[in-house]
Formats: sequence, C-alpha cells, structure tokens
Amino acid sequence: MRKISFIFISSLIGIFVLFACDNDLFQNKSEIESKTWNETDDYTNPRNWKEQIEYAQKNYMAKVLKKHEWKSSSLCLENYTYKGVISTDDDLEKVKQRLCSDEAYMLWYRNNDVNDYEIITIGEIKQRYDGSEVVRSLDSIRIQLDRELHLGMEIIQLNWSFKGEKYESFAVANKDSCILYETIGYYYIDDDKLERKLVGTVVPRIQKRTEPTPKQVFELNEDLTGGIFNNVVCEYHFRCTSLFDVSTGVLKDVSMSASHNSAIGWNATSDIGTVDGTIDQDKFHIFAWACGATRLGTVTLSLGYSGYTISGATFGDKGIETHRIK
Repeated sequence: MRKISFIFISSLIGIFVLFACDNDLFQNKSEIESKTWNETDDYTNPRNWKEQIEYAQKNYMAKVLKKHEWKSSSLCLENYTYKGVISTDDDLEKVKQRLCSDEAYMLWYRNNDVNDYEIITIGEIKQRYDGSEVVRSLDSIRIQLDRELHLGMEIIQLNWSFKGEKYESFAVANKDSCILYETIGYYYIDDDKLERKLVGTVVPRIQKRTEPTPKQVFELNEDLTGGIFNNVVCEYHFRCTSLFDVSTGVLKDVSMSASHNSAIGWNATSDIGTVDGTIDQDKFHIFAWACGATRLGTVTLSLGYSGYTISGATFGDKGIETHRIK
C-alpha cells in the first residue's frame, strides 16, 4: 500500500513539473523588467529588442508629453517581462499558436487611417471581415511565421494600456537582435514620426552627347521605417536605364526594375513603368515609379499619363522622372 501511494504521489509530481515546464514561456513572473529613462540616452537607432522597447517608452512618450497630447486614450507600453528562449519544438509551436490565436490582441486601423485605431482580438477581426482578403492575409501570417521562427529565439511579454484598458502581447526576437513580430506595438504607426528614408539615388539629368556613354540611370532605394519600435516596415528598390543614340539623341533602349521586401504581416507592392517615350522615335523617356504598403489586404498601383495612382495603401510614395540627352 505504501509502495502504491509513493508511485501515485510521484506521478502527480511528474505531471505537475511537466505542465509547469511546458507552459513556462507564458507563465506570469514576478520579475517584471522596466526602466527609468535617462534623457541623455539615445535609442534613435535601436539595435536589439531591449533598445527597441527603450525607444518605444522614451522617444514616443517624450513626444506626446512635449506636445501635451498625453491622455488616457494614448497607447502606452507600461513594462515588459522577459520570458526566455525557445528551446524545444513544442515551445516553438506554442509561440506560433499564441501569436496567431483568435484570442490574441492586435492593433487595427479603421479604413487604413493611421490616426484611427483600436485594439481588438484577431477573432473579432476575422468575424468583422469574414470571407475577405483581410482574413486571407491574417491566415498568411502563420505561413510567414513557419518560415521565419526557429529555436533559440527570445520571447518577451509586453504590457500595454489603451483607453483605460490593459492588454498584453508577446514579441519574438532573434537572440540579441530586434523584434521580428508582435501584434500591437509592431503595427503602431506614428504619422508624425514616419520617415521615408532615401538610402541612395542617382538623380536624372540632361546628359551631353559629347559624354562617353549616352545613357541615363535612375536608381532609388527607399526604406519605410515606422512603428513604436522604429522597425523597418518595407524596403524598396527602383532602377531605370535609358539608352540614347549618341548622334541623334533618339531613345534606343530602356531597362527598368522594381523590387521590395516587407516585414511579417505587411503587404507591399512596387512598380516602375514608362509614361511616355517611344524607342527609335522620341528623344526622351518619361517614366514613373510607385510603392505602397498596407497591414492586411491588397495595394493596387495603376499607371496613367500623370504617373501612378495608389489604392488600398496605408501609406505609399511615388514619383515621375525624365531622361534625355542634348
């Protein structure tokens, strides 16, 4: 009888330990990490998830306080809890499920308006947009997470307040690197802070025929950086080469390309095309470029004589240029 009792008690202890370890990544912990920010600290270019959190709490809060805009309806990152490293395949699957769960909270823009947002569950979004492109985009996030998440990544619980309510979310980051995905602050876009950074460009100009190579090259790299964590949302690259006859100045050939990369959960598109200028006929080449990104859904770029029209984008950018020689 004593032997049976010992086996029974040992089994209960084993089950308890297994359950506790199995859920460790999402257990509440007493050691909630936070920090009092020093005004001399500079986190304008965060290099890892801790600096991103410090950026979110210091830079964003400093901005709203400076403008006297702080109110209970403002989104606030109160603190965070470090949950550890994903060490098993079971933990990895649980993290993916948690990030895509119908119960997970997500920041959502109404009508693609960055100034009109709410925090609701993924399940509520699916019900509201049942059968639409929005739901298909939500489902595609799981596919992206399957491709990008791996063992050794770190998990951080983030605690938010918004309009008098408390919310929590979970962020996943490469070890000692930046946040790869999260569902609230990751999607927050501060319209005043949003920057379209021109990484590098060769500006078109009128080229003389006496110059050795009668061609014009336009090249533009554009990083769309935003969010409360100052994360890169999209990266774009455009290039156009126009070749002219050295003696007549007539357009002989055109080569154009547009490419882009977007962060998990963002849908982006880019394009470049000729507006006017016919090969072997005209002495100019007018071309346009455009890019756009949205949270969920599809961005449409339509090329016309005055350039591109962008539809369905939360934000976008476009331009029109001319190549010629004289």
